[in-house]
Amino acid sequence: MSRASDFSSQSSAPGVPEVAAVESDKTVRPDVLVVRFSVSQETGSLEQALPVLKAAVDRYVRAAAEATKSEVVPRLAGFGVQETGYGRKISSDSSTRYAVVHGSLEVALPATLDFWGRSALAAKLHELSRTTASEAEKQKLFASFVGPVPALRDPESHRAELLELWVKRTRAFAATAQAESAPLAPVECTPPGAVQQRAVSLEEVALTLPVSCRLAVVPASAGGRPVAAGK
Repeated sequence: MSRASDFSSQSSAPGVPEVAAVESDKTVRPDVLVVRFSVSQETGSLEQALPVLKAAVDRYVRAAAEATKSEVVPRLAGFGVQETGYGRKISSDSSTRYAVVHGSLEVALPATLDFWGRSALAAKLHELSRTTASEAEKQKLFASFVGPVPALRDPESHRAELLELWVKRTRAFAATAQAESAPLAPVECTPPGAVQQRAVSLEEVALTLPVSCRLAVVPASAGGRPVAAGK
């Protein structure tokens, strides 16, 4: 057994994480870090809770901008009510309602930042989540956070390129798989869905464009030449 293996087996520190394969049509550099958040308050009046929740979210947004010195864009997603509490209960009274507001925070990742600069930005957001949750509890609020997660602010800007890549791959596969007397072409295609993204690392986001088509043998054209795939 190697020295490296001996060390890792005896150490209690975190080891090297496994890297899962991520299916993608293209990888790009992320331009934002996204933190999902929710803030809730136990209340008997939803109307009275809203200003309190708004103030708490505003404080969080300001603190994020100050801590990161970067562009911060809040995206509020919804307001709701939990009859049995949300997350950790602040009161033992199960009949009390909890007003909940949730959304996400997009923090810009400047293209000039290297891996360590991006890591520093992520670390600041992790620390901010911890301190914000602690401060919220003192005010009888409950705040929870998920992230930060690297992402691309506008994945749809890559749609044309992703579609072109799909066409090239499909044509190449059809040309390889078809027989001379039985050309293949995409048929029964449905319109492509939204561009999907998945974080790989602080330096990569995997993009995919869902396209549903079936390759089938098509008849020759009137001139005796096969119909080209994708036409």
